[in-house]
Amino acid sequence: MQIFKHSGFHPRISSNTVHAITIFGLVENKRGIYVVSSSLQLGNQKNIKLIELDQIPHRTVLSVTWNSVNENPILNKISSKIIN
Repeated sequence: MQIFKHSGFHPRISSNTVHAITIFGLVENKRGIYVVSSSLQLGNQKNIKLIELDQIPHRTVLSVTWNSVNENPILNKISSKIIN
């Protein structure tokens, strides 16, 4: 919302979701615009255009959480990359 406010644009919010497939479907069906992480462009199989907002001062922090008793070996690789 800060991105919109900074640009002097006040969107009328009619839906809100965090699921990429839903976001892409809504945009593809002309139901609005969304601001998403650039990493989501890798999964974009819809007929939509992604525009990189590289000229704005706004940034966000992405976090990863998991259950400490989960024994999936990939978690060791992830945590060593994040912590180090």
